[in-house]
Amino acid sequence: VLRNVKVLGWRSNGDGVHVFDSWTVSDLFLRTQDDSLYLSCGDKCSATFDRITTWNDANGVAFLFSPGGGSAEAGVVLRDSDAIYSRTSWYWWGPNTVFVNRGDAPNHAMSGVRVENVRVEDPRPAFNPFRLELLTPAAGAAFRDITFVNITVQNFSTIRHTLDGRTPLPYGIPNSIFAAAPCSISNVAFDNVTIAGRPMRDLVRDPSIFNLSVGLVNVTVDGTPIVRAS
Repeated sequence: VLRNVKVLGWRSNGDGVHVFDSWTVSDLFLRTQDDSLYLSCGDKCSATFDRITTWNDANGVAFLFSPGGGSAEAGVVLRDSDAIYSRTSWYWWGPNTVFVNRGDAPNHAMSGVRVENVRVEDPRPAFNPFRLELLTPAAGAAFRDITFVNITVQNFSTIRHTLDGRTPLPYGIPNSIFAAAPCSISNVAFDNVTIAGRPMRDLVRDPSIFNLSVGLVNVTVDGTPIVRAS
């Protein structure tokens, strides 16, 4: 059990909390320059994270999906939590944001995670909240059986142009749900997710807000499969 802990980190590579095996984690305040909380616990384990508050100043992720060297196949739950500050020291670092997947090594599978009742409260976040990607082609790399329920994001990314300044980005760098073959993303559900007061179901088809790859399997928003990019 890990409860009632504050982590205040000033190193540029200073993380917050990463537990291994089965844990109950609650009532944390994590102000870190790098990643705050890893949503994993190792192989064949379970972990619950309740009432976690994150504050990211420089180059990190609030809630990081990571198999941690293997497959996270058992239940992991994050609930009733807040990302109150989501910034970066340089807009083009990352993008590191609130929900990010890192796990595209061969045979790494991130699965069995439920995220519910999370509020992203920063009025001027550096990036949009979802970066769920498998970009390095790797056999067996997967992101599957993940559920997001009751996620409220106060505002879109504050970035308004590409790095060269030539292309406008009206909603910042898009959210991304993207898998490079042969990696796979499957059985991912978004239920009652809003960004800047607008439901995700009204945003997900706009390529300036969401970048979607082909080959997404059973990825749904409020029970409806999303339109795959062509």
